[in-house]
Amino acid sequence: MTAQDLMHALEHLPFATTIAESTWMFPFFETLQVLALTAFRIKLACMLFAAVDMLVFHFATARDIAVWDSGRTPAAARAAGVISLSMWVVIVATGRWIGFTT
Repeated sequence: MTAQDLMHALEHLPFATTIAESTWMFPFFETLQVLALTAFRIKLACMLFAAVDMLVFHFATARDIAVWDSGRTPAAARAAGVISLSMWVVIVATGRWIGFTT
């Protein structure tokens, strides 16, 4: 039996046919596959960290935004910007990585 014959036999098993024809089973198994990817987990962690960074910036750092025009931007605001840009670079890179690992 060749590999092609084996794949054809597996494809026509009742369980495989059920998965392919079901409206919810294939997306469910595909979701499990994506959740198992390291790149996806890294991306979600970075998105969470970027959201926390945004919240800290808006509720703590940006409270005195009116005085920023008088001089140099505060270090906390610059740090928030660097963190945000870094997280989005990682998010885009891991998104590309996910596309090539599934």
